[in-house]
Amino acid sequence: YYLALRDKLPDDPTVASALTDLMPYTVIAAEQAVSREQFDEALRLVALIEKADKTAPALPRIRQSVTTSQQAVAKRSEAEDARAKAEVEARALAQQQQLATQQAAEAEAAFGVLLDGVPAEEEIAAFLVALSARGETSDEIAGAARALRARLIPIVAPDDAIDVCGTGGDMSNSVHV
Repeated sequence: YYLALRDKLPDDPTVASALTDLMPYTVIAAEQAVSREQFDEALRLVALIEKADKTAPALPRIRQSVTTSQQAVAKRSEAEDARAKAEVEARALAQQQQLATQQAAEAEAAFGVLLDGVPAEEEIAAFLVALSARGETSDEIAGAARALRARLIPIVAPDDAIDVCGTGGDMSNSVHV
């Protein structure tokens, strides 16, 4: 109001006095807008201060405060984005680990049933062919190994006994189980 009035009555001492009296309130309002991160409002108030008095001593400080605060908000936003991305990646990794654990447990149970001789030979063959066609995961192989270990029959042999069954030396890429 007083700025518009000053434009109409540039030499009116009452208008000049009113603008001088209102300046501290406008500066405080600008600083509060900066602290609330309402930068549009802060810049609007800076423009009013500048229109009232281009040489106002608070102008450089408030402008710097707006700039510094905007940069801090941008950095905080980047940090929050990075933290959110890390949380999403951590959840995805946890889900992958949970799936791997589940696959290993399912493979252990399936191979346990196979090793216990429950299904018919055709069912066993179909299961193994399907598993091979799809491709075994390392977790499934680990589950199968646990099922084998759970059912192994320990052999009591002398300490100096040697194994002569010929696993691996014939270059046929086979393993005796």
